[in-house]
Amino acid sequence: MELFFLRHSEYERLFNCTGLDIDSVPLERRQYIPESIAVCVLCTIYYILYIPCMYSIWKHMRDNSCYTLLFYIGCVDLGILWMIGFFSAWLNFRGAIFCSNPTLIYFTGMAITSQWNAESTADLVLALNRCLDLSSPYLSRLFFSGRRTSLWIIGCTLYALYWAIFCKPAVYSSLYFGWFFYPFVGYRNTNIEEFENWLHVVHNGLVSVLCPLVYLIFAAQLFYKVRKTRQQFGTVLSDMSTVQIRTFVQVFLLSMLNTITSSIYVYMQFNETHQWMITLVEFTWIHVHGFPAVIYLALNKTIRADCRMLYMKVFHRNRTNTVGGITVVRPIGKIVNGAQQLPSAATGGRSNRVSPLLFFDDRWMMEIFCETPPADDPFGDRLRYGIGVLSLKFN
Repeated sequence: MELFFLRHSEYERLFNCTGLDIDSVPLERRQYIPESIAVCVLCTIYYILYIPCMYSIWKHMRDNSCYTLLFYIGCVDLGILWMIGFFSAWLNFRGAIFCSNPTLIYFTGMAITSQWNAESTADLVLALNRCLDLSSPYLSRLFFSGRRTSLWIIGCTLYALYWAIFCKPAVYSSLYFGWFFYPFVGYRNTNIEEFENWLHVVHNGLVSVLCPLVYLIFAAQLFYKVRKTRQQFGTVLSDMSTVQIRTFVQVFLLSMLNTITSSIYVYMQFNETHQWMITLVEFTWIHVHGFPAVIYLALNKTIRADCRMLYMKVFHRNRTNTVGGITVVRPIGKIVNGAQQLPSAATGGRSNRVSPLLFFDDRWMMEIFCETPPADDPFGDRLRYGIGVLSLKFN
């Protein structure tokens, strides 16, 4: 940014498009129509999935430092996703390169570059938070309790501002369907060394190594804790193995996406890269910022329950009611002779199990599996025949 506003003559020297004929490369070679449509569809799906997750994460920010970091990462993800998705697709449809819209692409690239560095740094902080929380609760409280989490977020934001103000941004070229630090890629080959960004190389190199390393340490600690618990108590709850698998899949996917994107982007800035590799890394980059929503919904019970509740509030308002700050979801049933007939399933001649009645508030969820009462019950007291299950929402 300071190059554009404070040293504009230097900016004009470096990013001068004079004499560059955009149409020297045919428009057909500068358009990726199927890929652009796929990008738009993919980003739309990720936004639809991510926004309800952000609602759930926002609800629990005050309860856990992890959720505070997740909310920050989510805000950055939603901010960058439309630029590397919809904006890039729009440029592809037009066959645009940097010289087509230099100022717009320059500042968009500045926002993308700074937000990528903020998000990837926050991912490493989140990984550290999870490792300390599992291995040393004392250190976790020391570094992340109270407002100390906000200090980490401020640090990530200041780091992003440094990139936005003092570093040359990556700019888009529809000729290769990607973002590059050299603005004239495919047209010129002069002064390439002036656009080399070694800080970007160091940053992405550290992300590609530290991200999987820290997450693997986290997974190893979890496996060790579970094995130690099994040896100590002789038995473990049946869902512990499920927790292991769920956690390992989550950390594997997150680290794999960050590692692939960071390492290939470093490689393609300094080496001639095949087009399939550039296309792969662009789609992987989109997954880095959108796929966390899929992971949350698939592996996080808290977020999944909150999203289900939000869906009920929006699309099934006639089945929800709020009593004393608690949202109640009525089970689906039919009205027969003025009373609600609950849906049933065959249970071997015994009482019938029905759809659960759900109670939600900000900190817990209670499920009461109502069973059909005997026909001679004079009061129809269905809840008396229910089973109450209280489950904390931080698993």
